[in-house]
Parts: sequence; C-alpha cells; structure tokens
Amino acid sequence: MTRSLTSAERALHALRELILGGELTPGSRLGEVELADRLGVSRTPVREALSRLAAEGIVEIQPNRGARVATWTVAELEARETRTKRSGSRRVSRFVSVSRNRCAFAQTRTST
Repeated sequence: MTRSLTSAERALHALRELILGGELTPGSRLGEVELADRLGVSRTPVREALSRLAAEGIVEIQPNRGARVATWTVAELEARETRTKRSGSRRVSRFVSVSRNRCAFAQTRTST
C-alpha cells in the first residue's frame, strides 16, 4: 500500500519543480500567500516546503523579508556543482546547472 503525500510534501515537490524548471527564476520573491493560492494549499504547507528548500540551498529565507529563489555567483555554482556530483543529488545538480547557465548568460550580457 502506498501512502498519499501530505500537503507539505505536495507543495515541496511542486515548488522544487517550478524552481528547477525555471518558472521561478533566481532572485524571485516567493510570497507564501501567492504560492498557497497557486498550489491550492494553505500557507502552512508552503512555509514547511520553503524551509525544506532552504535546507537544500535552493531557497533563501530572510527574517521579516520573506523567501527568494537562491542566487549564486559562477564560483559558488562551480563549487556546489562539484559537491552535488560527488553526493549524487540529481535535483540540486539540475538546479545548479540551470542557475549556472543563467548566471553565465547574465555576465555576458553585462560585459557587452
């Protein structure tokens, strides 16, 4: 028998896919109310999901300011990419790869 996912687990999976898929870009503000409406859950599961994503390094939570999708420099992304390859974490590795490409693109745009 397979157990069904909790609201927090559903929110976690959905948010991770939105971020890793590029729909929520690095630096994007992650409002609890907006995300709860978008995902069809209450704010509590969204808050739990954001905390778990922060523990993974995908989201940054700032007290009294809310949450944002993490942003990294190219050097930070390279270091994180090396660590995730060693640990075998495919989902974080995918986020690092997507973020690295965006960061490199942004640097080429500002240097021209």
